[in-house]
Amino acid sequence: MRGKTVTFRSGETPSRNNPEILLRQLVAIALVSIVAILSLAGYGIYRVYAGQVIANAETLAIHVSEVLVAQERGLLLEKGEDGGIGVVLRSEEIPDLDRRLRRFLRPFSIVKIKIFAADSTIVYSTDASIIGIKDEGNPRLNRALSGQNDSQFVTKDRVLDLAEEQIIDVDVVETYVPIRVGLERVVGAIEIYVDVTGYRQEIREVVTRTVILLGLTLMAVFFCSFLVVRKATLQLKTVQDQLQRLATTDPLTGIFNRREILDRADRELRRIRRSRLRSLENVIGFIMIDIDHFKKINDSFGHQCGDAVLCELARRLKGAVRGYDVIGRYGGEEFLAVLPGASSAKVRAVGLRMLETLAGRPVEVRGQSLSVTGSFGIAVTRTGEDDIEPALRRADAALYRAKMKGRNRVCGAEEGPVRTAVEEGEEETGPEDTL
Repeated sequence: MRGKTVTFRSGETPSRNNPEILLRQLVAIALVSIVAILSLAGYGIYRVYAGQVIANAETLAIHVSEVLVAQERGLLLEKGEDGGIGVVLRSEEIPDLDRRLRRFLRPFSIVKIKIFAADSTIVYSTDASIIGIKDEGNPRLNRALSGQNDSQFVTKDRVLDLAEEQIIDVDVVETYVPIRVGLERVVGAIEIYVDVTGYRQEIREVVTRTVILLGLTLMAVFFCSFLVVRKATLQLKTVQDQLQRLATTDPLTGIFNRREILDRADRELRRIRRSRLRSLENVIGFIMIDIDHFKKINDSFGHQCGDAVLCELARRLKGAVRGYDVIGRYGGEEFLAVLPGASSAKVRAVGLRMLETLAGRPVEVRGQSLSVTGSFGIAVTRTGEDDIEPALRRADAALYRAKMKGRNRVCGAEEGPVRTAVEEGEEETGPEDTL
């Protein structure tokens, strides 16, 4: 099973602290807020406008009821056997009353009317089929019989109007109005259906225009705010990137500094431990590099020349590693390369390539052509190691071995004490030295 190789990128800002991510979140929140504001505003405007329509329809129904009762008082109100006055209508009187009421109601937007006695019986309706029915259990009628007006906005699938024609999909305001004798006593009620369908399109247009106008205003305000916040975000991102570079890169060579290179190696090892995979691809290779006789360059040509040499060598070393490897300045003239998912053979191959990159051609500095070589110590992490320190110690020991063997070579970590080439009775083997 192959492990996953992580690509390191220089100067990355963690997403949770990235101003651009925060800006996108702010935009999303603003858009959601605008939608919520427009929805609530549209609903609120609709409720206000519809409430006004209901209030107007109720006022019309009350006035019509008062006039109707005043005109037909002698016919509708009659004294009973107990001496009390109630709403009574004989069947033979209904046709004449019906004709008069239809003429009276014609100028108004009224499509239906019912007159109730105190016991909830319908004594008259423009729908003759329901006359005589007792509408018991109607809470709105009961409120009217207790002396309260009651209005409600309702959409009807179909209604039979005063011209005996059916109208479809009609908005009406149903209003129950008490019939009073004197100031207090309620002897019946009238229910009036006022057609307010004509206001439907008007309400829709008012709500639409208001929401569009409010939406454009909010978008304009949001856009201006976005420009300001965007400018501030870019400035913050620039400063953050600068701070990130200062915190993670070596100011002289431009590659990672010691803290950052070790931190990235440590994060990669933790990722491998979390993956719980055991394969050659789930190890980390280390190459520790030391520039040979660098002190002589500083002493002979000056520190500025030495700095220029370090910059050139850092550039060459960085170009010799794989795209997802990282390299940093470990200290002074030492460098450290971290190779995720690299076996010992791959690490050695990269080390040899680096060695050739340094020694292959001289470094040109201020008219001087300097031959520069390096010593390389390589090591890889082992199963069961919880941190990178053991591998770093092995790489450092291998680097020491390379220097003891005459420099300009690649050495791997070996068991046992380190001995010089003279003590071992060997000739220097240079780049061909094996692990």
